[in-house]
Amino acid sequence: MPKNLLTLGAGIESIENYLILKKFDCNIIAVDKNPNAPGLKYADHFVKASIHNYSEILRNVKKIKTKIDGVLPFGDISYIATRLCKYFKINSIPLKSAKITSDKLLFKKELKNHFNIPFFKKIKNFSQLNHLVKSNKKKFIIKPVDNSGARGVILLNNKTNLRWAFNYCIKYSKKKHLIAEEYIEGPQLSTEGIVHNGKYVHLCSFDRNYEFIKKYRPFVIENGGSTPSKIGDKYNFEINKILSKVSKKLKLKNATLKGDLVINKNKIYLLEVATRLSGGWLSSITIPHSTGVNIVEYVINNSLGIETDKKKIFPKYKKNIVQRYLFPKEMRIKSIKFKNKSILQNKNIISFKIFKNKSKLNEKIDSHASRIGHVIVKSPNKKKGILLAKKIINNVKINYYSKKIKNKF
Repeated sequence: MPKNLLTLGAGIESIENYLILKKFDCNIIAVDKNPNAPGLKYADHFVKASIHNYSEILRNVKKIKTKIDGVLPFGDISYIATRLCKYFKINSIPLKSAKITSDKLLFKKELKNHFNIPFFKKIKNFSQLNHLVKSNKKKFIIKPVDNSGARGVILLNNKTNLRWAFNYCIKYSKKKHLIAEEYIEGPQLSTEGIVHNGKYVHLCSFDRNYEFIKKYRPFVIENGGSTPSKIGDKYNFEINKILSKVSKKLKLKNATLKGDLVINKNKIYLLEVATRLSGGWLSSITIPHSTGVNIVEYVINNSLGIETDKKKIFPKYKKNIVQRYLFPKEMRIKSIKFKNKSILQNKNIISFKIFKNKSKLNEKIDSHASRIGHVIVKSPNKKKGILLAKKIINNVKINYYSKKIKNKF
């Protein structure tokens, strides 16, 4: 008899996950606040609720009177998913670990004595931020403790209006406080791995591309990246050691572990970790094509209580994968066309998507939600992959309505 799997989130990034999920013998009960969410067409049942609201999810799931056999989150909602697992008496990661990895401040407090973590401070009001910055020569990033996708993240400098920065960031925080973190210069890596029977298996070090950091400042906007990482390979032993230690501190048995690292003067700093799948199609597209490991399938197996073949969790190869995003101007889009449609038939394109309504008004480029498309390509080497990805992005022609928005930042 098919099991009933509760999936949290049905946005555009979840579609690849649902396509994998459809290969399993289970009933999909999808939760999303948007009744028109694109992933819902792959679900058997729909529950309307915010995936960030535990009480609302539970209340509405109870109405369908169906036994829940597994919970699968598609988004930065590890704590919500783990609470639901506890309620439905389903195996999951420890609730404390889910809570720690869902709060940037709590994570740093819990693990600061065990890892190289940049200086940080809790910010509850403007006066605290003002005092910290004025009395310190360090560079700082401020951000909400409970959000993702670079929402509400500001890189401060001596020209930043601190009152504006505080007011801007705090509106993205549900807990109504921020974290100020020392900004460490150096290459940044997104990492992802599997914890299987208590042992960490590293799958990917992804070079994060911040080529537009000056263009979009004070916002911190990433423009894709690439894997395998040259610097990640250089520090592979140390990275594995750090993330293995993290998984043990969090008492993970069967889980996935996402990490954000920065390297400065041969020293690895741990910025964040999360007990969830990475966004930005890293887990659903990039990792499988780069390593041959289907990490989404591993998570589905865990959710359904299916034992994963150990042979399937270790990388089979390292292939070059490059991702780049499409950014709009701060104007209303009139139309999106392609200069040369034949380019899109290139066999090295793994994924190409335009994912924003063409009539949408782009008020500002302030987070990853501002990006309107992406391309992921494979290539015999990183340089050729970057050139191809840029060629695909530059092939997109966006026409705008004439009136431009004044940038207030």
